[in-house]
Amino acid sequence: MARSRIILAGGENMDMTEPDKTRQRVRWLPAAVAMMQAPTTLEAAASSAGCSVRTLQRYLDEPGFREVQAEVEQAYVEAASQRLLCLSHQALDTLAAIIADESAPAAVRVRACLGLLAEALRYREVASLDRRLRRMEDLLNGIEPANTPRSG
Repeated sequence: MARSRIILAGGENMDMTEPDKTRQRVRWLPAAVAMMQAPTTLEAAASSAGCSVRTLQRYLDEPGFREVQAEVEQAYVEAASQRLLCLSHQALDTLAAIIADESAPAAVRVRACLGLLAEALRYREVASLDRRLRRMEDLLNGIEPANTPRSG
């Protein structure tokens, strides 16, 4: 079983097993979620997590807690991104309907066109950067890049 050494307050060494680390991470999770949901004050986050402010302050001093916080934040970002992707189809359909609606005021239709074009260009730029970054990562990892056309 893998063990890692931790140093307790006062300099005392103690080995922590993987199950111990997992239990600690499970204990930290509600506090990390509360910090995302009520980040304005430690009191609000501690109350939401069901722990004392002092306990939350101790957690914040632990490097492992910061890792759990980063994972929770990443999960929130991924969930929001997924929701935005799901809604993007509806948003595009709405813009297309506005653009096609000849009874809509011209200014509204022009604004919908400009918004759609701006987002299309931004999407193309991000997709291009993503492809280029993946190629660079592949090269750094020693993976032979596929013969793909260059994007501009």
